[in-house]
Amino acid sequence: MAGYNVQTVVDAKHKLIVAEAVCQDGNDTHQLAPMLAKAQDILQSEQLTGLADSGYPATAPALPYLLHPCSRTTATR
Repeated sequence: MAGYNVQTVVDAKHKLIVAEAVCQDGNDTHQLAPMLAKAQDILQSEQLTGLADSGYPATAPALPYLLHPCSRTTATR
């Protein structure tokens, strides 16, 4: 059986998909930081807020790689 994880970055103001990625990793916690970096590159902005669901714990491996101007928010279920 094949399984996929799809990541998207959406511009909150315009409700448009800015970036996307598909991977076959069983756990997608390693995908948060690369997606935020991809969004920063595409949008040419350092004033971004990353919003992730509670599947991304505060100890997620992505946190050390977040770009400093980016903030990270975790939504509760």
